[in-house]
Amino acid sequence: MAKKRQLSESEKSQVRDIQKGTDGILRCYISGEVININTDELEYDHIVPYVAGGPTDVQNERVFMKKYNREKGTMGLDEYKNYFVLKRLYEEKGNKVKLQDIFSYKGIQPTSISHTLNSGILTLTDGQTSLENKVYFDNKLSIKYFYSQIPTKWILNDDQQGLQPRVIDFKRLWQIKKHLENYPQLAPSIARLINNEIRLFDGQHKLAAQILNGQTFIDVKIYLSPNDQSLEKDVYEKLLKTNLEAHSKLKQVEFYTNTLFQKWNEMWNLKWEEYLDANPSQSHSEKLFFEYLSLNESKAEVTKMFEATIIKNAHDTSSLKKFTAESNKDSTLPLSQDLLKKSIFKHLLFLSPTESIIDSPSDFRDTESDNFEIISSIIVEKGYLNNWTPSKKKLTPEQQKARRIWTKGSVITWAPMLNPMINATFQLYDIKDQIKNLYRPKMTDDQKEKFELFFDRLFNHPFWSQNDPTIDKALGAATSVKDIFERQGLNSNYILYGR
Repeated sequence: MAKKRQLSESEKSQVRDIQKGTDGILRCYISGEVININTDELEYDHIVPYVAGGPTDVQNERVFMKKYNREKGTMGLDEYKNYFVLKRLYEEKGNKVKLQDIFSYKGIQPTSISHTLNSGILTLTDGQTSLENKVYFDNKLSIKYFYSQIPTKWILNDDQQGLQPRVIDFKRLWQIKKHLENYPQLAPSIARLINNEIRLFDGQHKLAAQILNGQTFIDVKIYLSPNDQSLEKDVYEKLLKTNLEAHSKLKQVEFYTNTLFQKWNEMWNLKWEEYLDANPSQSHSEKLFFEYLSLNESKAEVTKMFEATIIKNAHDTSSLKKFTAESNKDSTLPLSQDLLKKSIFKHLLFLSPTESIIDSPSDFRDTESDNFEIISSIIVEKGYLNNWTPSKKKLTPEQQKARRIWTKGSVITWAPMLNPMINATFQLYDIKDQIKNLYRPKMTDDQKEKFELFFDRLFNHPFWSQNDPTIDKALGAATSVKDIFERQGLNSNYILYGR
């Protein structure tokens, strides 16, 4: 006899009664929303999936809002419920979920530990659980380390100094979670023991997935940070660089652009402290420091450090920050560091080291950031960024404009027009002055008004409001769409002169 797949109406009524809370209210099994049995569209499905042998009876069925059925797909109800609740955490956090958020989500409270090292054996304890581990020595890093399977509650995220600043990607986390439900963890996560804290800096997706699966112990390789401050700093720098290269040159789950900026900036700051210690009484310039770094590092790496520092300092204090995703692709936000790097940054910031003495009257790095914020605030206001929405349906005219203006192809096309705006506003005629972009004294109110006029023309051109679906298709390109702009008369001449 074939297995029954559908409930009868009587059985559905029983399921609803079973599912009602102690207050007598029926709530969606997935979202917890209150169900109106007379008006809401409902679905009934298996907790243990039918294809996995789950019976079609009142104990294995639950009721939920039909609107969640498409996303649920073939997942069982409990699996999709976990997926849904985790996804809601990401939405609440604007996709900026870190390891500590996963700990909090699962109700894991960090536990203090202490350690002792005697005769090559390191002992870790929290007063209740104690672990002994054989210690090894890494000749390349000149540092001791050990392997252990430790309680997850002993682990912290190593984000205080930049070794692990990046967020956890939802899609990748869920894929690893599903994989580790049936397969073992082959490689350990990587951490360092510093000040009686185990701080994880590599393998956080793996750890987060294990936590979601209810695992209470995790395989970790742990480096012992030296007690000597100068040695600890040297080890930290080596670990930072090793981790950076593994995730960039070697393509080991490549870092997001935002993470690379943070890590290169951290390297720059470490090297700057070393430079000041070695040259305490000299007058310093970006160019001299650049040359100092180039003695031991490749020019390409020094350039990355320098550019990342200029970009991060300007962007993180600007109005664009709240619209910029941590990841390279995030449909909930219009901007990414990767897109900004290819467009706005290179046309507004001066990304070359200068000979000006740092903090002298001719050093304009601070006012460059001030100017960048002024331009950013104008771009946010005039460019309809506050009207941007991830939805593509039932858009207001302002939302439609925002979506068109901030497609990748659009931004890459109009960003070069920023340079003629700067040249006209500051009356720059010499190429040596023009290439410095916003690296100059803080703009005046009159100059700000000129920029506002230019951006008014750029973002209120009739092109953005045309009722033509082919425009949206064309703007979806990942490269410049200059020919489309030109055909519409949207170019530098129009922006500068209104014709």
